[in-house]
Amino acid sequence: MVRILSFGIFFLFGCNQKISQQSEIQENKLIVNKNYLFCMCVRYSDNRYILKSNNPSMKLIKDNSIEVYFIDKNFNVDIESSTEFINTYLDSLESNNLYRSFDDSSLSVAKCLDLYNSKKLDIFLKKEFSKKE
Repeated sequence: MVRILSFGIFFLFGCNQKISQQSEIQENKLIVNKNYLFCMCVRYSDNRYILKSNNPSMKLIKDNSIEVYFIDKNFNVDIESSTEFINTYLDSLESNNLYRSFDDSSLSVAKCLDLYNSKKLDIFLKKEFSKKE
């Protein structure tokens, strides 16, 4: 009787541990890909701002944070569809004048933080993940 009870407890906790590990992997995958898209958004937004400003003295500071997430084993989005998604998002912000600065700053971080926390990004990532499965 004790053996059966011990086996039952071991089986129950063993299964929960597998489920917990799998959900942790999924969560890490989501974080890595969201971080990648955030960095991509900041890069593209800054590039657009510089091109739009027509100020030759303005230079883009390339920080390449995007590389950290690109080489991660949990990176799992298509680069072309990600580029299209980010550009569409930034186009919609520009066409609707949703972000305006008092001193004509780029506001890249604010734009991309809003994307990072949006349902749009979650939906996009779910579609990307389902393509890979």
